[in-house]
This record gives sequence, C-alpha cells and structure tokens, in this order.
Amino acid sequence: MADLRPFRGWRYDPDVVGDPGLVLCPPYDMVTPELQESLRRRSPYNVVHLEAGEGLDWASPAAGQYSSAAALFEQWTGQGVLRRDREPGFYLLRQGFQSQGRHHSRLGLIACVRLEEYESRQ
Repeated sequence: MADLRPFRGWRYDPDVVGDPGLVLCPPYDMVTPELQESLRRRSPYNVVHLEAGEGLDWASPAAGQYSSAAALFEQWTGQGVLRRDREPGFYLLRQGFQSQGRHHSRLGLIACVRLEEYESRQ
C-alpha cells in the first residue's frame, strides 16, 4: 500500500530572484550543453546550476557533482534565495509539451512516498 505524506518544500524568494521565468529550466536530461550555457547566463540563480552542478557529464563520478550542488544549495538557503515552506503540503505539477505535432499536458503530484521492499508486496 502506498504511504503518501506532505512535506515542506523549498521555493525561490521572488524578492531575491526576480522574474521566476529566469530561474526555471527543463528537466536535466533534456538540457543540451548549449541550453545549459544559455540558462546559466539568464540568472545566477537558475536551477540548472543545481541540477547540472559544474557540467552535464553524467558519466563522471557523481560525488563531485553532488557535493558542488549541495554546497550551492546551502549557499542559496543561507542567502534567502530559497525559502522552506512553513507548513507541509502536497505539490501539483502541470507540464505542457509538444510531441509529434500535438500538444500534450499532464498533471502530477509531488509528495513523500514510503518505499516498501518488493517482496512484501504491500
């Protein structure tokens, strides 16, 4: 059985980052090196700085990528760039995209999920 719970998410402070459109980016696996560079130039707070660390070379050891992203996350939270929600909540996500000449939209729910061992089959 699925165990879903709300959590306290992190959000950009618009008073610090300005236009939210300047700090958002597509999922990391859709970001080409050229797009990554463009996103980095848009804002020093663009989330690509966290998602991609110092590069998109996912064949390189993860430790360096994760440690640099963790340090940047700590810096941003300390500077108030990112602020944690006061109350736990569920988060809705709507994505729109084009595929094969058609527009598609999907709605998702972001929550904490407890994982079970497959063998327990709950």
